[in-house]
Amino acid sequence: ENQEEAAAQIQITLPADALNGMKSVLVSLDGTETVLPFEAAGDKITFTLDFAEAEVPVFLIRLTDEA
Repeated sequence: ENQEEAAAQIQITLPADALNGMKSVLVSLDGTETVLPFEAAGDKITFTLDFAEAEVPVFLIRLTDEA
């Protein structure tokens, strides 16, 4: 991973109970949704957003029911 790639990544850390039975999804420009993966460590979860390949430098994250 080079320095430019690392500079294009943002990590967001939240308390694990912030999801409260929900899953997080990324909403793309065309409206498709993909599950946003995260790493869990103790009572925290961390999402990594990668702007290096982003068509537009904005991410929309939506919480949705697990079901």
